[in-house]
Amino acid sequence: MDYDQFLSKVTRNRGRSELRELAKNISSEKPNYSLCGGVPNPEIFSFTKATFTLKDGNEIELDEEMMTAAQQYGPTEGYLPLRKLIAEFQNKLHNPPFQDWTSIITSGCQEAICCVRNAIIQNSNHVAISVLN
Repeated sequence: MDYDQFLSKVTRNRGRSELRELAKNISSEKPNYSLCGGVPNPEIFSFTKATFTLKDGNEIELDEEMMTAAQQYGPTEGYLPLRKLIAEFQNKLHNPPFQDWTSIITSGCQEAICCVRNAIIQNSNHVAISVLN
Protein backbone atom coordinates (compact mmCIF):
# COMPACT_ATOMS: atom_id res chain seq x y z
CA MET A 1 0.00 0.00 0.00
CA ASP A 2 1.24 3.48 -0.84
CA TYR A 3 1.01 5.43 2.42
CA ASP A 4 2.08 8.72 0.81
CA GLN A 5 -1.59 9.46 0.18
CA PHE A 6 -2.07 9.81 3.94
CA LEU A 7 0.77 12.32 4.42
CA SER A 8 0.26 16.06 4.60
CA LYS A 9 1.74 18.36 1.96
CA VAL A 10 4.17 19.69 4.55
CA THR A 11 5.42 16.18 5.30
CA ARG A 12 5.72 15.19 1.64
CA ASN A 13 7.80 18.33 0.97
CA ARG A 14 10.00 17.88 4.04
CA GLY A 15 13.59 16.93 3.27
CA ARG A 16 16.37 15.49 5.34
CA SER A 17 18.30 17.80 7.63
CA GLU A 18 21.33 18.94 5.64
CA LEU A 19 23.36 19.33 8.83
CA ARG A 20 22.56 15.78 9.98
CA GLU A 21 23.43 14.38 6.54
CA LEU A 22 26.70 16.31 6.51
CA ALA A 23 27.58 15.04 10.00
CA LYS A 24 27.25 11.42 8.80
CA ASN A 25 30.00 11.99 6.23
CA ILE A 26 32.62 13.49 8.53
CA SER A 27 35.61 11.23 9.03
CA SER A 28 36.63 10.42 12.60
CA GLU A 29 40.12 9.36 11.44
CA LYS A 30 41.52 12.90 11.44
CA PRO A 31 40.77 15.85 13.70
CA ASN A 32 37.94 18.05 12.54
CA TYR A 33 36.08 20.99 13.97
CA SER A 34 32.61 20.62 12.55
CA LEU A 35 29.81 22.65 14.07
CA CYS A 36 27.08 20.71 12.27
CA GLY A 37 24.93 18.31 14.22
CA GLY A 38 26.22 19.37 17.66
CA VAL A 39 28.63 16.59 18.60
CA PRO A 40 30.51 17.75 21.71
CA ASN A 41 33.95 16.41 22.51
CA PRO A 42 33.52 13.51 25.00
CA GLU A 43 36.66 14.66 26.83
CA ILE A 44 34.66 17.53 28.36
CA PHE A 45 31.88 15.31 29.79
CA SER A 46 31.73 15.46 33.58
CA PHE A 47 30.40 11.98 34.31
CA THR A 48 32.37 8.78 33.70
CA LYS A 49 30.08 6.15 35.25
CA ALA A 50 26.86 5.89 37.22
CA THR A 51 25.05 3.35 39.35
CA PHE A 52 21.29 3.41 39.85
CA THR A 53 19.60 1.47 42.64
CA LEU A 54 16.09 0.21 41.92
CA LYS A 55 13.36 -0.02 44.55
CA ASP A 56 13.83 -3.79 44.69
CA GLY A 57 17.52 -3.35 45.52
CA ASN A 58 18.87 -4.34 42.11
CA GLU A 59 21.47 -2.02 40.61
CA ILE A 60 22.04 -0.84 37.07
CA GLU A 61 25.52 0.38 36.29
CA LEU A 62 26.47 2.50 33.32
CA ASP A 63 30.13 2.06 32.44
CA GLU A 64 32.28 4.73 30.78
CA GLU A 65 31.27 3.75 27.24
CA MET A 66 27.56 3.86 28.13
CA MET A 67 27.95 7.18 29.95
CA THR A 68 29.71 8.72 26.97
CA ALA A 69 26.86 7.59 24.70
CA ALA A 70 24.26 8.86 27.21
CA GLN A 71 25.81 12.35 27.32
CA GLN A 72 26.23 12.66 23.56
CA TYR A 73 23.58 13.83 21.10
CA GLY A 74 22.18 10.79 19.35
CA PRO A 75 20.79 10.18 15.89
CA THR A 76 17.57 11.95 14.96
CA GLU A 77 15.72 8.64 14.80
CA GLY A 78 16.56 7.77 18.42
CA TYR A 79 18.96 5.54 20.35
CA LEU A 80 19.61 2.51 18.11
CA PRO A 81 19.70 -0.21 20.82
CA LEU A 82 16.35 1.02 22.14
CA ARG A 83 14.90 1.18 18.61
CA LYS A 84 16.00 -2.43 18.00
CA LEU A 85 14.40 -3.51 21.28
CA ILE A 86 11.15 -1.74 20.33
CA ALA A 87 11.21 -3.37 16.87
CA GLU A 88 11.65 -6.84 18.40
CA PHE A 89 8.79 -6.14 20.81
CA GLN A 90 6.48 -4.86 18.05
CA ASN A 91 7.28 -7.84 15.82
CA LYS A 92 6.62 -10.28 18.66
CA LEU A 93 3.44 -8.61 19.92
CA HIS A 94 1.83 -7.36 16.68
CA ASN A 95 3.57 -9.34 13.90
CA PRO A 96 3.18 -6.58 11.25
CA PRO A 97 2.26 -8.00 7.81
CA PHE A 98 5.18 -6.13 6.17
CA GLN A 99 8.92 -5.84 6.81
CA ASP A 100 9.76 -2.32 5.62
CA TRP A 101 8.77 -0.42 8.76
CA THR A 102 10.80 1.47 11.32
CA SER A 103 10.28 3.43 14.50
CA ILE A 104 11.37 6.74 15.93
CA ILE A 105 11.69 7.76 19.55
CA THR A 106 10.43 11.12 20.74
CA SER A 107 11.14 12.96 23.96
CA GLY A 108 7.55 12.78 25.14
CA CYS A 109 3.93 12.04 24.42
CA GLN A 110 2.99 15.59 23.40
CA GLU A 111 5.88 15.78 20.94
CA ALA A 112 4.86 12.44 19.41
CA ILE A 113 1.24 13.57 19.05
CA CYS A 114 2.42 16.83 17.45
CA CYS A 115 4.69 14.96 15.01
CA VAL A 116 1.88 12.63 13.93
CA ARG A 117 -0.58 15.53 13.65
CA ASN A 118 1.86 17.50 11.47
CA ALA A 119 2.52 14.45 9.31
CA ILE A 120 -1.06 13.60 8.42
CA ILE A 121 -3.34 16.62 8.93
CA GLN A 122 -3.63 19.40 6.35
CA ASN A 123 -4.50 22.97 7.35
CA SER A 124 -7.89 22.59 5.66
CA ASN A 125 -8.81 19.29 7.40
CA HIS A 126 -11.60 19.05 9.95
CA VAL A 127 -10.79 17.07 13.08
CA ALA A 128 -13.26 15.69 15.65
CA ILE A 129 -11.96 15.52 19.21
CA SER A 130 -13.46 14.54 22.53
CA VAL A 131 -13.59 17.07 25.36
CA LEU A 132 -13.10 16.00 28.95
CA ASN A 133 -15.34 17.65 31.53
